[in-house]
Amino acid sequence: KETGGNSYLGLPLLDDSGQAIGLLALLDSSEITQNTLTLKLLDACAARAANELQRIHSERKLREQFEQFAALFDSLNAVIYVADMQTYEILYANKFSEETFGKDWQGQACHRYLQGSESPCGFCTNPSLIKDGGPTAPITWEFCNTLTKRGFQCIDKAIRWPEGRMVRLEIALDITDHKELEQVKNDLLSTVSHETRTPLTAVTGIAELLLEDAEIAGQSRSYLETIFKEAEKLGDLINTFIDVRRFKTDR
Repeated sequence: KETGGNSYLGLPLLDDSGQAIGLLALLDSSEITQNTLTLKLLDACAARAANELQRIHSERKLREQFEQFAALFDSLNAVIYVADMQTYEILYANKFSEETFGKDWQGQACHRYLQGSESPCGFCTNPSLIKDGGPTAPITWEFCNTLTKRGFQCIDKAIRWPEGRMVRLEIALDITDHKELEQVKNDLLSTVSHETRTPLTAVTGIAELLLEDAEIAGQSRSYLETIFKEAEKLGDLINTFIDVRRFKTDR
């Protein structure tokens, strides 16, 4: 009576798992005839309404989840952005991106905003992020940014945007300082290895030469033998260290 109807007919709206997510109600001022045609029309309307309601709920859930992630992304010292995989338009950029490349990312293509290029990057990972209509495993790669001249390690992943389209999420970590420190370490180890082997070779050679002198005997010969053996051991350790470092560099 409060709704002004004298008859009522309702059907639950079910999601894909069979859970009720809403109700479709038909009200009339006169008695509703529950014939086959009426029930079929009501079923069809209920199915379409359930699909639309489920889509709205899914979009809302995705949006809420991304807002939570966005709050986390803004707290990280990494360039994090989302770009459309067809138009390359940036849909989201975190605070660190704005601090690094500027705040005017809205409406810009990712290659223009991040690289200063008017055309898509030749190294773009978009073609490798989707296979058979679904996202592939994340892709990790490194590059030197043309605007900042900084080195970045990137992790790219295709994700579903709230309205359903596939987009690219990229997380780029600045590894310039790490690379420079790694190079300094390698140069230092190379120098130390070389500078250690040179005097060690001389010690080993002189000890071996003195051991060939038959006049050196007793305690002196024992000392020389110890010097020669320990120098050879140290040389083997240095050679092993160099081989391991070369193996790690080549991988």
